[in-house]
Amino acid sequence: MKRNFVKINEINYFMVREPTETDKEMIDNGYKKVTDAQFDKAFNLYEKVQKKEITYKDVLRELVCIIPDRIIVGELNSREALALLDAWRRYAI
Repeated sequence: MKRNFVKINEINYFMVREPTETDKEMIDNGYKKVTDAQFDKAFNLYEKVQKKEITYKDVLRELVCIIPDRIIVGELNSREALALLDAWRRYAI
């Protein structure tokens, strides 16, 4: 398994495979360590966002599946805030 990290929020959509930094440095910088399958899913999701095939609400829904323990949120307007609250409600453990 490769060392994969993602950092996804409203402003950033970064995916890093085999970084030169240590795992601790990556996590301290807001990245989340993910499996190969999760990394590939994040990559495919990014392509859909760029092609405007999915909305921000869809991104939030998918993020809960990719990184269920942490969603980094920047500034939200009412539509995105509602989508985030809905995702938390639906997928809360």
